[in-house]
Amino acid sequence: MDMKRFNYTKADLDSAINEINRYRYISDVIDEYKYFLQSFSMRPDSAQFPKAKEGDVIDYDMSVNWNIQEVARRIEAYNSEANRLRSMYNKISTEFDRRLQKLYAEGYNISESEARLIWNYAYDQSHSDGIEAVDDTFRELAELYASLRTERDVQAVT
Repeated sequence: MDMKRFNYTKADLDSAINEINRYRYISDVIDEYKYFLQSFSMRPDSAQFPKAKEGDVIDYDMSVNWNIQEVARRIEAYNSEANRLRSMYNKISTEFDRRLQKLYAEGYNISESEARLIWNYAYDQSHSDGIEAVDDTFRELAELYASLRTERDVQAVT
């Protein structure tokens, strides 16, 4: 996913989701997810959405009322754009999570719901250390789960 050419439009969002779902290897998804997390900005472009705060004077030649209304309009536009970017970020991040869970389920021969449970726990435990740490934690937990299932199956036979 080329974040340099990502304009944060609906078409870009759809393209990103399609691209995420084409990845076949966990390592590729992890690499792109890491790049996405480092590159995607939820901060609106300051040239297009200048940040203002109450009490700012935008134009000294205009009336006080006009300045108050302009500041309110700019605050609303900035907050609206920030919310749109946050929503887009959440949708792409969720799609990365879903793709990883599907690939983990296939790779570890577990159901997608089992992969989701393990992923959620691994994420809660490790996300502050980066997406690679979440991957490591997932792998450790999935291997432990596989061992427990094997042990249970052995005990069921005997």
